[in-house]
Amino acid sequence: MLKFIYFSVVLFFVQNASFAQTIKIDAGLLSSSFDNKKNLPILYDKINSYSFTAGVDYLERKWFYLSSQAGYMRVGGQENNSNFGGDTTHIKDSRGYVHLNTTVRGYKNFDGLTAFIGVGPYLNILTGNGAFEHRIYKSFYEFKSYIGGKGELGISYDFNQIKIGIIGFYLMSLSDAAKSEGLKLTNNNLGISLSVGYKLR
Repeated sequence: MLKFIYFSVVLFFVQNASFAQTIKIDAGLLSSSFDNKKNLPILYDKINSYSFTAGVDYLERKWFYLSSQAGYMRVGGQENNSNFGGDTTHIKDSRGYVHLNTTVRGYKNFDGLTAFIGVGPYLNILTGNGAFEHRIYKSFYEFKSYIGGKGELGISYDFNQIKIGIIGFYLMSLSDAAKSEGLKLTNNNLGISLSVGYKLR
């Protein structure tokens, strides 16, 4: 599994690095929770976590460019579970993922300030054991690698070769982030990140 993750990240960067016009790092805060089609209250309350990515902007044209990132994020959920005796147990669980994404960003420049909106796919590759930690769910559910769609809205400002930006984004899972034999769970994320980049050309 570690070899697959390493290969995926290296291939991701090798494919895009030769076209890079800006290299960048992003640090963000996430809010995530689980959802399911039966609306069962399984880790449905949001938790706060974080993400760190490195990436490149490339193939810039008059109105759009491509942006690709690879990094790490942690997603999960929490709940207050009441048993038949009336006691309430707080359950919280999350897992780390290697995160890869590419978005198409439409943009408009305003005297050094750039506003942009982007959309594209992402892949979250599970790191470590997929079993849930709490005994209530441990025997039934497991975290999985999954794919999804990313939407983003942001602004950036150029200081000579340095580009500083702030980005709001939404990550919607399009496949199962966790599952049991009878129920599939998705995990959607709302986040904000600070981006610092260096313009190569």
